[in-house]
Amino acid sequence: ENMEEKKEEFELIKFNQKGGWAFSTLDERLPKIVENVIRDNMELWPKEESEEINKNLKQLVEELKNKSRIKEIKNRNKNEDEISQDVNDWKLYLSEYSNSNWIDLPFYLGEAYLYRRILQESHYFSNFIDPFFVSKSQGLTQSFLIIQNIISFLHESLSTPSFSLQLLNMLQLSLWGNKGDLSLFQVQSSDILNPSNPSQILINHSQSIVSFLSSPSSSSSSSIDII
Repeated sequence: ENMEEKKEEFELIKFNQKGGWAFSTLDERLPKIVENVIRDNMELWPKEESEEINKNLKQLVEELKNKSRIKEIKNRNKNEDEISQDVNDWKLYLSEYSNSNWIDLPFYLGEAYLYRRILQESHYFSNFIDPFFVSKSQGLTQSFLIIQNIISFLHESLSTPSFSLQLLNMLQLSLWGNKGDLSLFQVQSSDILNPSNPSQILINHSQSIVSFLSSPSSSSSSSIDII
């Protein structure tokens, strides 16, 4: 059985699967992301560009809400061509979907495409204003207690002489990482990350992983990267 045969077993998750999380992402979360960019940057765009940028982004919100046809990734001038250098890559990524509506896109491609469109519509490659700077700053500030918890937990974990316990702690920290990754929608103060508390883990195979990696059959020369 080769990889080509294996690929046929999997279907891409697309936005058009009504009732699923991908559909709700397109229907609710993606428009909200663009609306937040507009709200956060009203006073930050260069005055000579502000009106056009806001118009561009509002049109993008309407595209998402109406699930209308996607637009090509392009630069506005040669200077942007020299800086971004990814337009041809995006032509390749979208070649199969050039005449498609938003709802026809695979989930991951669609979300990546949205962020690239936000950069395009906000003139990022000429004004170099990060459209997510405000939300990143807020996320860092609001997540300060989470960061403190992570640092304390990490310090305690690395202080133990037991490899198995270190590994177990690192696995739990990695598991909870997606909840406290300082993403666009910050976790609330009542949601402060507590990786040492496994009570909210529904399925936990950590001990099996630790046992396997701690066994003599595991190569001592191997390295493990935990993200």
